[in-house]
Amino acid sequence: DFETRAIEVYQGRADEASDNLRAGIDADPKNAAAYDALGSIYVEQDKLGEAESTYRLLLENQPSAAAHRELAQVLARLGRLEEASQEMAKAQAFNRSTSQAQ
Repeated sequence: DFETRAIEVYQGRADEASDNLRAGIDADPKNAAAYDALGSIYVEQDKLGEAESTYRLLLENQPSAAAHRELAQVLARLGRLEEASQEMAKAQAFNRSTSQAQ
């Protein structure tokens, strides 16, 4: 469960947590929470390439404004500011479309 993964990260066992999250994703490829948690771990570990890939997979499986924002932050840290700006625009558009649907 994700509380266990969070505790592992807090206790300095991020590699163990990421292994467990990847196993969870293998078991349930649509598990958005696992992708999000794994992306966060990669960011904390400064594994930005892996974080980018993980957030892109998250967006393929369950698009959200939050996922676009997370990806934008990673892209900005990678110095890819144009792409980061595009992802932030997608996040804003996603928020607008979601609020109009309600």
